[in-house]
Amino acid sequence: MQLGELLAALGDSVLTGVVHPRGVDVEVFRVVVPEAGPDVGPGDVVVLPPSLHGGSETPSQVQWIRTAADRGAAAVAVKLREAADAGELVRAGEATGVAVLEINPGVAWHRALAQMSAVLESFGPADAESGDEFLRDLFTLADATSMALGGAVAIMNAYSQILAYSSQPGQPIDKVRMDGILGRRVPAGFVRSHGEVRTWKAGEVRRMDSPGTLPRLVAPVRAGDTFLGSVWVILPSEEITPSMEAVLAAAAKTAAVHLLRYASTTSSSAWRVNQAQVRARLLGHAAAAQERCVVLAVVPCGADREEDAVLREQLASLAGLVVSGWAKGGCTVLDGVVYALLPLGSRRSEDARAIAETIVRQSAESLHQAVAVGLSSATDSPPAGRLESLEAVRWIAANGGGSGWFEEIRIQATLKRASDALAAGGISLPAVDAVAAYDSSHGTDYAATLLAYLESGQNVAAAAAALLLHPNTLRYRLRRIAELFDLSLDEPDARLAAWMFLRLGRGTGAPPNP
Repeated sequence: MQLGELLAALGDSVLTGVVHPRGVDVEVFRVVVPEAGPDVGPGDVVVLPPSLHGGSETPSQVQWIRTAADRGAAAVAVKLREAADAGELVRAGEATGVAVLEINPGVAWHRALAQMSAVLESFGPADAESGDEFLRDLFTLADATSMALGGAVAIMNAYSQILAYSSQPGQPIDKVRMDGILGRRVPAGFVRSHGEVRTWKAGEVRRMDSPGTLPRLVAPVRAGDTFLGSVWVILPSEEITPSMEAVLAAAAKTAAVHLLRYASTTSSSAWRVNQAQVRARLLGHAAAAQERCVVLAVVPCGADREEDAVLREQLASLAGLVVSGWAKGGCTVLDGVVYALLPLGSRRSEDARAIAETIVRQSAESLHQAVAVGLSSATDSPPAGRLESLEAVRWIAANGGGSGWFEEIRIQATLKRASDALAAGGISLPAVDAVAAYDSSHGTDYAATLLAYLESGQNVAAAAAALLLHPNTLRYRLRRIAELFDLSLDEPDARLAAWMFLRLGRGTGAPPNP
């Protein structure tokens, strides 16, 4: 991969070339951090962390540029605006021939390191014959889109790698397509054009013209705000109809689902973290990090899809993309539930709610799937946070989806847990069962009357108002209840037990009231 391709793939939002004395055509092979990994070698991009500030025992960043040049490295990346000797760093790069790259001030250096590594590793050739189900689906999509539009189609990821392409005979192609398919990536001279597509909105379809190439119709592939790639078709004629744009936009939506699945198999993706580490922390198998965190639980709404393994992979990939900008954040799947672990650091709990709402929105837009996201309280115990988020998400999923804090449904979750425990233990209150059975067979409302009376603190006027009854009517019902059922309300514990069974719907088959 060439340096220019790396810069174009990441964009100025992550990395900018400040000086590149040998041009941008130099080959780069891997990303390394001094004294934290393999020795610097030819073609490396050396990322200089802020800790390399110089001193009696630590080489300065300027010294590391010179060392990188001696070892044949292609470039160094540093946060220039945080470096005390920024000007000297640039001059050292010019003098040694090593390119100096600036990490965007808004991007943590370890995040930039991960994204650079992901781009370089993703440029390995995609083998269409490998039996990978996801890539086969993309090739099928490319052929179907090609037949519908009458032009040759290519599907690319966010790093300009060509993942799939159509193979319909008789369609016009050009040298750029042939070179791209042979190298399985966008030719170097056209990477910047591909990079422009990442700024387009989902659903946009535009014509792209470049000198010496056939005109193309292009649509970005997005998961909400995240750019996943693009779909390109060589125009079979000069005419572009609304139906062609609609077909390509629909193909891009379908490609988003496949690219999310493809991303979930690529452990080196920039937004992926070590799932085993996240899982260990959530299960309490890892040493406590002594930092507060919020845990998110994500499930699809609809019982028929809850056990869909493919959907879980897509949700995990989507959540991973959304969480990728959160320092030390990560996702995993446990017992069919997608979890995101968000260490707070200096951030606020409200920032975690924004992540949850983004997952809900992007799932609807990209996967066409309603989801529920439950958030734990801020806690220094990830296992406790996992349990809270699970309780929250179960309640939210049963009530239409969206996102919510455990604190917002703590009471409902407690009542639901109590109801489940009573049901599991086969515990009932015969008098309440009798009231429910009588209502069912006679069309009366004695259970509702009794519940309103108990919830009002045995205040007849308040209970009657709640039920829209005259107080005398309520008093009559209470007398009938006393006559028909062996239900004593004299003792506080008896009133509590009666209220609990009525409130939880025990004996009626009804769920706990929200």
